[in-house]
Amino acid sequence: MTENKKPKVLILDDDRATAESAGDALSDAGWAVGVESEPDKARAVLESAGASPFALVICGFRIGDSDGISFLSSVLSVSPMTRRMLWVPYDKPDVLIDAVNTAGIHACMTYPVDNNNLVEQAGNCLERFRRDIRRSQFKQMIARHNKKMFRVAKNLKRKDHTDRLLLDEKKSKRSRLEFHLRKMNRETDTGPGLSPAALVKERDAANDPDSLLALFTAVAAQIKNLVLPLAGSAGFDWWEPRSIGDIIHTDPQGFIHPELSDSVIKTACLAVSEAPPEAVAGGPANPLLDIDAPDDPEDRSIESYLELIVEENGTRAWLKKNKGLADAPFIDLKLVLEYIADQGICYGAVENKAIEAWMGSDGDDMLVVARAKLPVRSRDGVVTYHFKTEYTNAGQVREDGSIDFRARGDVPYVEDGVLLAEKKPPEPGTKGISVFGEEIYGEEPLDPAFVNGHGTRMSGDGLSIYADTNGQPHLDPLGKITVNPEFIVAGDVDYETGNIEFKGNIIVRGTVKPGFIVSGVSLTADEIEGATISLTGDLNVSSGIRDADIKTVGNIRAKFIHNSTILGFGDFQVLKEIIDSDILLSGGCDVETGHILGSRISAKTGVKAGRIGTPASESALLKVGTEKHIVAMLRKNKDRLSRSLDFISVLREEIREWKKKDSMLESMATEKAGTQEIYQEKAGMLKQQYLELKDGGDAGALEELTRSLKKCFDITKSAAKELQMVFDSQDRLRQKIRTAEKQINQCEEENIKWVDERRYLKEYAGKREPDPSVTVYRSIIQGTRIQGRFSAVVIDEDKGPVRIEERMFQEDARSHYEMIVQPLI
Repeated sequence: MTENKKPKVLILDDDRATAESAGDALSDAGWAVGVESEPDKARAVLESAGASPFALVICGFRIGDSDGISFLSSVLSVSPMTRRMLWVPYDKPDVLIDAVNTAGIHACMTYPVDNNNLVEQAGNCLERFRRDIRRSQFKQMIARHNKKMFRVAKNLKRKDHTDRLLLDEKKSKRSRLEFHLRKMNRETDTGPGLSPAALVKERDAANDPDSLLALFTAVAAQIKNLVLPLAGSAGFDWWEPRSIGDIIHTDPQGFIHPELSDSVIKTACLAVSEAPPEAVAGGPANPLLDIDAPDDPEDRSIESYLELIVEENGTRAWLKKNKGLADAPFIDLKLVLEYIADQGICYGAVENKAIEAWMGSDGDDMLVVARAKLPVRSRDGVVTYHFKTEYTNAGQVREDGSIDFRARGDVPYVEDGVLLAEKKPPEPGTKGISVFGEEIYGEEPLDPAFVNGHGTRMSGDGLSIYADTNGQPHLDPLGKITVNPEFIVAGDVDYETGNIEFKGNIIVRGTVKPGFIVSGVSLTADEIEGATISLTGDLNVSSGIRDADIKTVGNIRAKFIHNSTILGFGDFQVLKEIIDSDILLSGGCDVETGHILGSRISAKTGVKAGRIGTPASESALLKVGTEKHIVAMLRKNKDRLSRSLDFISVLREEIREWKKKDSMLESMATEKAGTQEIYQEKAGMLKQQYLELKDGGDAGALEELTRSLKKCFDITKSAAKELQMVFDSQDRLRQKIRTAEKQINQCEEENIKWVDERRYLKEYAGKREPDPSVTVYRSIIQGTRIQGRFSAVVIDEDKGPVRIEERMFQEDARSHYEMIVQPLI
């Protein structure tokens, strides 16, 4: 097993004999000891420690001409987590006070040094040092997660807005293209005008009564605009139509003029078609309500001539001419700019010259007068690995069908201090600005998992991971990097070896026997029977797995699986068969050359099998393209975190109650101590009186004083006994408080792991695209159940080579899913 790194201590003293004696005692106690006699060299050693700080610095009272207290003060700035101990002469208590006030020392010992006491004091300092390191890491982790959660919340809040911006941009572009397409189609049409049927088809209003009514309203208004000037010049009054038929083909006297009416109607339809859709949608609900009065020829409102159109997302704004500006000399550039400003447009405006040129032209009816600044996409973080993260092969299949995993390829090996991985942190993008001056937000960048496990250390800036021991580097699917030694069991894992818990790669030449537990990074074994396996890496079994409970973060390869429960993040490859097993995978299940019988398998990236089922076996259930494994892990993670938080809440409530009781006991102790002091003073006075009367010979007075003295002694003794009982109760309460606070610290450290695991699980879930398919190369039996993400199918008859996959279809503007069974070509 990997040996834990020894805690480091630095001793600074010019008395070499004392320093070496203390160093030997600490070294025997498991410390890595450094000894220096000059402050400058000692300070340089502390500064070079980097990501592996010293747990303790011990300094003499005087080092040559230097002051030990000043050196310890400098240690506080160089390595704030390091505990500080001072050696002082026994006759200089003022030095100790100065050291506490100036250097903030954590421990003190007097000359000559007692090595046993030194080892004990150093152990206490080491425990506090590790606790402070854990708390510092906890605070950093909480700060990072709070920032991450804030970013996630912010991103979710803004993502909808950004999506709407992009969707509206697409809709607007489509609308403009459709408008130009209609215009081009009309220009190529040989016939004059546009028929009502063509207008309805163009606007896609055949099945929408409201749209038909709006189109009819617009056409009626255009007919009125065409006919009214002619009727007025000829001396005729405007005739109010009674129905749509009246407008189309008849006059008040009943004469029919089809050619003339068709020409007028087509001209009116063409005018409506050339207007943008918004103009039609804005018509009155009743086509006969808005044809009473002609336009006011003296209308001097700018809105009658110009209209400002702004995309819903605020990315662009247009000016549109409703009428020619040649007849409106009162409209000048200043008025147009004021009109644009009144609509709230304040960013991205075009030059005034462009607006003036457009106003004076008879060409384009619309002009883009403002454009937003779109957000710049952020850059995701990137992790670069300096070792092979994928290096093992699938092994060689022997004649008996078992797998030889000895030929594993070139296994990487690193030495202590080697750079394993570097992280380039994410770079946030820049916000955009809409034409209204409002901020447009982009998505938050991805911050990939970057975690150092056992055998590694993180740099101070959190951007590099180094090997902290010699061994084989490994990256698990959740982003944790470890360096692992190798542990070999020559035979079986049984009562001779016991359970194996090893932070490295485990090789078992024989069988992992029933009832035994193996946990580590990766496991290579000949066979597994009835064991419990927990790994952060791969599982390779030459023969097969029976009656086992397996959880692994890596890939699994075996000859066969019988009656086992397996949870895995990676891919699953079996050569022969899977029988009566429950398997949850975040990868794929490959039994291409084998058989699946009576098993329940959930695989995110699909299932491949030679055969599935037999007429005599229980029907198999295959779930593909789903996140069942990740969902189960997230649910378990949430339950653990919830239970931990509830437990912390209970402990804190108990601590509050215990502190209340401790406060009450403190009051009782003060009262008992006061009683004891009063009667001790009274006993002293009575004793003095007794001595004074003793020579006088007054027996009655002496007897009375004796009784009073006895009473005082009894009360004092009783108060002392009660005071001791109070102190004992306080000690028990305070021990409970310390135990509960320690439990809270442990729970909070575990909570950091659960929060990290939750984030890494979600990140891992997004890395692999789901594949809701089952591929069968030989046969699949009737009754086999297959579930996709949104649909399911039960095989109704035995089938030959087939592929079953979930597909999406569009129907009535809605998406629906179906499992499709088709022959395998």
